[in-house]
Amino acid sequence: MAASDSTDDIDSAPLDSRELDYLRSQVSTIPPRLLLIGVLIAVAVGLGIVIASPELHDYGSLFEFGVLFLFGPLVMLSVYHNQQALRADLAGGVKLWRDGYVHALRASEDSDTGRTHYSVEIAIDPRPDSDPDPQSPMSFRVPSACYHAVAQGDRVRIAYTPRQAELLNLINGNYEYVILDGHGKMISSPPDAATGKSSTG
Repeated sequence: MAASDSTDDIDSAPLDSRELDYLRSQVSTIPPRLLLIGVLIAVAVGLGIVIASPELHDYGSLFEFGVLFLFGPLVMLSVYHNQQALRADLAGGVKLWRDGYVHALRASEDSDTGRTHYSVEIAIDPRPDSDPDPQSPMSFRVPSACYHAVAQGDRVRIAYTPRQAELLNLINGNYEYVILDGHGKMISSPPDAATGKSSTG
């Protein structure tokens, strides 16, 4: 999900070295454009094979190939946009801090692996200089421990990347969950408004 491009001094802070390393680890070694071009070429070749093979012209085969040719490019288009956003976040080198509340908590089980995926929806407070209408809640995939550390309606402060909207920190009262560490910690004082860090460090 693309987030706001606003990176004013009050609500933004530089990405630290661990956050930069974390984002770099998700960057594809193949440029996004080449990935997209490769899929389009594969679709064109596959379409040519189907057209040239009369035995593949029955309804069932055409339906299966049609779904494949549609689904493949859509998935790759999503990967392309995610990689572009990720590279833009690395180039910008900042994270955004925003206040809001937990709008919803969701858990879903992967039917293939049996693993449970957790997500938290955060409704961001409207900014004084922006449209008073609230924006749609932002949904973040989170580890189980973070999911169980918050409740619907809790006031929270979060840090995330501007383009990719990758959640990095979540502060709930005097409890801070650092996504990169995969665990939470107690903070002895309220976080600083500019950085989201406690005044005691």
